[in-house]
Amino acid sequence: MRDAAKHAASFGILYNDARSGSTFLTDPLFDMVRTAEHRVVVSTKIMDDTRMKKRVADAAARGVDVAFTDIRSMGMHGNLVVADNSVYFGTAHMSSRSLGDMRYAYRQSRELGIVQHDAKLAQGMLARLDEIGMPRFTAEEFSKSVKLDAEYGPMRRLDDKIGKLQLAKEPVPPEDEAKLAEMKEELAAGTGTRLKELRDGVAAKRAEDGLKFSNLPTGPSKASARRAAAAEADARAAEKAARKADKGQHGFRAGFKRMWGI
Repeated sequence: MRDAAKHAASFGILYNDARSGSTFLTDPLFDMVRTAEHRVVVSTKIMDDTRMKKRVADAAARGVDVAFTDIRSMGMHGNLVVADNSVYFGTAHMSSRSLGDMRYAYRQSRELGIVQHDAKLAQGMLARLDEIGMPRFTAEEFSKSVKLDAEYGPMRRLDDKIGKLQLAKEPVPPEDEAKLAEMKEELAAGTGTRLKELRDGVAAKRAEDGLKFSNLPTGPSKASARRAAAAEADARAAEKAARKADKGQHGFRAGFKRMWGI
């Protein structure tokens, strides 16, 4: 199995398997974010893994442009991370269970994903997010969207239960149908309205600012610009010190010659 996994990995096809403790997908994904200098985009519906959250926060702290989108906004199922010109697309959410935290191994999570390093692919994926109208969230806006969407959990579980009964051609309890209709109505009037206001407001603000996923920077980031400026300042200081030292040395030689009449 491991030989097959290594062969697949040579094509960028990686997997995590909680039952075997394999995390072939996690480390490359973490490395993408850890080494990003220009941009990081995270498109998922769950982001509770503390290791990933730290890497994304560290990227933002060093000046990398970071953006999020909630995949439930447009009914997406695949998870996407773009870090500079590296792309991950697959089943793994940014959750502790999906990314191989063995405290969650009892859930027997198996995840499959593709990691590629290709500038054209990265830009194409971000352009696709713009084409389908995915809201470009800040970290705070993303957190609000995920929390609001979680309120749909009980309704979705009941809807799934009824759907399975219907698929199996078994009778659906009338009380369940009535409860589902009631929940849908309540959510539409409350949570649904707040979610729509949040997502529409974010989309309008980004449009006003001209901010899209596809125009996130691919050139030097603010962090690398700061590093370059610091390096330039250090070089100027070193050059000045060298000139001063050289001048002092020449002055000493001239004085020595005068003193001895050379």
